[in-house]
Amino acid sequence: MPKDVEVTIQGHVGQTPTLYLNDGRPPFVSVSVATTPRYFDRKSQEWTDGATQWYAVKANGDLATNISESVHKGDAVLVQGRLSFHVYETKDGGSGWEPVIRPTAFGVEISRAVASVRKVRRDAADGSVDVSGLAEVSDEEAPPDPLDDALEQDPDAEDPNDGTSQFEDGQSLVEKVGAPF
Repeated sequence: MPKDVEVTIQGHVGQTPTLYLNDGRPPFVSVSVATTPRYFDRKSQEWTDGATQWYAVKANGDLATNISESVHKGDAVLVQGRLSFHVYETKDGGSGWEPVIRPTAFGVEISRAVASVRKVRRDAADGSVDVSGLAEVSDEEAPPDPLDDALEQDPDAEDPNDGTSQFEDGQSLVEKVGAPF
């Protein structure tokens, strides 16, 4: 029997999640997440974007509810879970496929945003949430994001914190530290 393939992706939410509630069944959410690999082209001395890859992230239960209440279109996220592929028939009779991740962990990528955490207690019977003692924070109270300011001044500016590490000799981190992988 084949083992599940566990993956971790860093990307951006493609649309604000919609939570589906069906009588007698756990809540369900499906959200698209896009990843675009970047690499440094030593020949041109420029950062280059690879092809954008889209993943359908499908969760149920409390994780589905938490995802739908926590992220919105454009948010930077980290997703960890089991990778599979959904094969389907296209309108013209051909076949297509879609990579699907069933997440075991889903969170805001805080190198690009500030997150605020609140614990919730859900009533198992009706899914209601106890939020007593929580304070609401408006967008005006959030600290300014210097990257947003830079992008407002120059919309074509490169993100200096793109999540990659560059060593002068071109080695990867694994090669640099000699990890036995």
